[in-house]
Amino acid sequence: TVEFCGHIFVSDKRALVPRPETEELVELLLSALGSQKSDVSIADVGTGSGVIALSLAAKLPAARITAIDISDDALALARENAEKLGLSERVRFNQGDLFQNITERFDLIVANLPYVSSRARSSLSREVLHDPAVALFGGEEGDEMIRQLVNEAPPRLATGGLLALEIGMGQMPALAEALAQKNYHDIESKTDYAGTPRFLLARYG
Repeated sequence: TVEFCGHIFVSDKRALVPRPETEELVELLLSALGSQKSDVSIADVGTGSGVIALSLAAKLPAARITAIDISDDALALARENAEKLGLSERVRFNQGDLFQNITERFDLIVANLPYVSSRARSSLSREVLHDPAVALFGGEEGDEMIRQLVNEAPPRLATGGLLALEIGMGQMPALAEALAQKNYHDIESKTDYAGTPRFLLARYG
């Protein structure tokens, strides 16, 4: 088990244990939503054990939240956490690759996708490698899945909708440029508590 945003989440080898940076991301989202908090539609892409979706559900009782993951094991764990926290009726779970099987539009799309380069495997600690590869490696460069999300998100964002990404070290400049090339605006980089550029926020439409 692990405590996150004041809640205890079940975690095991099937899904990542939440890291402090992810809790920071939730705090950033609550701040960025501002007055939209009362009735907002949210998609958590790559939900893993569900920590982002369920933390937002607990903080935003009127929000409509969809948690998406390609892994059946991850979604089973997220559903277990939702039931444990009494939030099963608040979050819809969807199995698919990014926006596969998704047709609606959202005010907020948040994604903590794998962002580690597969080339870095030999330098990772044993603790990190305990996590499943599908939850760690984003491709040879590391940011391939994030770039795919950047490309696919515009039709799934409401006008002026917010895209929020947790990214890897050194990935910010190239990903910010990728967002600009796809006509996102109000692109912001946010640092984590260690001062590392860790989050990208951008709006579309």
